[in-house]
Amino acid sequence: MVVRYYEHRGYKATVENEQTGNFRFKCSPSGLLENFSYMKLTKNDATYHLYHNASVQSAHDLEVFTTPDIVLASDVKPTVTTDYYKTKKRFSYIPNTEFITFCEAKHHTPFPELIINFIGTVNELKPSCLQEEKETKSDFEHIAPSLMMSGSLSKPTEKVAKSLERRYIVNVLSDLFLEPYKTIFSVTRIHNLATLARKRIYENL
Repeated sequence: MVVRYYEHRGYKATVENEQTGNFRFKCSPSGLLENFSYMKLTKNDATYHLYHNASVQSAHDLEVFTTPDIVLASDVKPTVTTDYYKTKKRFSYIPNTEFITFCEAKHHTPFPELIINFIGTVNELKPSCLQEEKETKSDFEHIAPSLMMSGSLSKPTEKVAKSLERRYIVNVLSDLFLEPYKTIFSVTRIHNLATLARKRIYENL
């Protein structure tokens, strides 16, 4: 869905770093990014990498990391260090300076605590999305931090979701199995989603 979002924004998506001719998914926080496949997104002179389960450096503390399900980063190699673990085991991560945005994908029925906890991750990685809206040309294209859930919102949970979307530059998306990318992520509706430049638009939803 995220790849399709960028394709609708005019980006070309290509598979990078195939393993034995196949796309190798990174299904957990462990493992070096260099051993897994990812998507490269290109448009004019802009190039970005879209990863699964890439550890990202905190915006507040250079020694703190968290691992969103989907991470968009600039066109640079991930950093590798042997200082993270007690042993000399290697650890790869995306520096916060190269990090663009992220999405969390949950196969859950939404509940208030899940949505509120998501805001904690936004604060750790992209605190600017909890502040005043800012506008640059590139920011209008990049999807804002998004919580993507398979289940349906109850009335109380929907109140929480809409409140957070009004306050912050985030997307809280539900029913993704019932309402797939051809609707939420369609050419006509992606402009209703929050981007790094502005909050979500509810018109025509």
